[in-house]
Amino acid sequence: MIPVSGDIRVTPGIWTRQILANPEKTKTKFVDIAPETLSFGEMLDIYGEVTGRQVGYVQCSIGDYEKIWGPGGKELADQLVFGEQFEQGWGSEGGVPMAELGIKPEEVPGFRKTIESLKDQL
Repeated sequence: MIPVSGDIRVTPGIWTRQILANPEKTKTKFVDIAPETLSFGEMLDIYGEVTGRQVGYVQCSIGDYEKIWGPGGKELADQLVFGEQFEQGWGSEGGVPMAELGIKPEEVPGFRKTIESLKDQL
């Protein structure tokens, strides 16, 4: 399971607005900007449903991923492994959750809505 943030065209503005509005809560803190936590399988299922494409994945080692994609693949694989360590969100230990900032779940587009908004570009 990895934390997933919403639509990059919308989500940063929502968090920025609330971070600036709540400096007493956010100063020197991490802010959890991932409104949902999904497995890669769940994300692929949603992607397939929205795009109508057949999807699947093959689990492989970081070394094999690097062989396929080169140094950039190693960096991406390391980031994914790092993300899996924070099932409750990036910076979740001591981080400020969205509810504490006054962000309502309905304000933030989830993964499905984000993929739906990008469907024509995928």
